[in-house]
Amino acid sequence: MEVYFNYYKYVLIYNLTFSTAIALVLGPLLGALVFATLGLALGIIIYNIIHKNQYYFFYNLGITKRKLMLKALLINPFVSLLVCAVFYFMFS
Repeated sequence: MEVYFNYYKYVLIYNLTFSTAIALVLGPLLGALVFATLGLALGIIIYNIIHKNQYYFFYNLGITKRKLMLKALLINPFVSLLVCAVFYFMFS
């Protein structure tokens, strides 16, 4: 499970960066919504572009790209609840 969190950690960095920029420009509610939905997809795409060779590491451990994306999709709702709460308390 630690390997999946390692992948999600990098995707989360790109997701948070994009979502925070949206929150600063368009408001905290929209930023939290983007984090929970579009930000994950964007984070995966950016990870795929920047760290393309890193997928070989996961594949050598027997983890496919599809499994990584699915686990990130399953982890994201729990993290989204925390981020939404932080956005709500910071900006309300």
